[in-house]
Amino acid sequence: AAIGAKFGISEEDIVNRIQFFFETGKARRFGAVFDSHLLGYRSTLCGIRIATERIDEVAGLIIPFMSVTHCYRRERLDNGASSGNELPNLWFTVTARADLYENEIALIREKVSGDQLLVLPAKRRFKIQVILDPKLSHHGAQVMSHHIPHADAPDINTPALVLNEKEKEVVRQLQNNLSPAAHPIKAIAAKTGLN
Repeated sequence: AAIGAKFGISEEDIVNRIQFFFETGKARRFGAVFDSHLLGYRSTLCGIRIATERIDEVAGLIIPFMSVTHCYRRERLDNGASSGNELPNLWFTVTARADLYENEIALIREKVSGDQLLVLPAKRRFKIQVILDPKLSHHGAQVMSHHIPHADAPDINTPALVLNEKEKEVVRQLQNNLSPAAHPIKAIAAKTGLN
C-alpha cells in the first residue's frame, strides 16, 4: 500500500506487478536481506582454478553445501595481463555460523582436494550500487557501477547480536520468500506466536 501510494496506484496493482515479476522470471525473491555478520555468521569469497573440462564436476561437489551461494565461472579477471592460468575461474561464497566457519571451509577444501582453494575473507565493507538504464534493451543495457563505503552498515568487527529463540525464528521466517499477496507479516506473527 505504501509503495502504491508513492506511485499513485493501488495496493492490488503493486501485488499484481510483483506476482508478474515472479511469473516472468524478472524477480526471484521477495523478502528481507539480513546482515549475516550481525547474526553471528562469517562469510568469504572463494576461488579455485579448474581445468575447463572439470568445471561442472567440481561445481557439483561445492554446490550441495548449504553454506555456498553464488557459485559461478569467470575467466580472465586479469584483462589479459598474464597467462591467466594461475587465476581462479570458479568462484563461490561461503556463509556459515562463526563457530562452524573454519570447519565448513575445511570440509569444502577436502571435497576439492588436489585443487588449490583460495579463501578471501572480507576485510572492509563496501556497498556496490549497480544502475541499469531502463531505456536500453536487455542485451544492450549499460551498467554503471560505483563502489562506496558501506557507511550505514556496522563495521566488520562489530560483535554479533545475541538473539533469543523467538527472534531467531522471526529471522528464519523473514528471510524466506514472502508472499506479497497474503499479508506476510501477519502469517509470520501467527507462526511465531507474536502479534
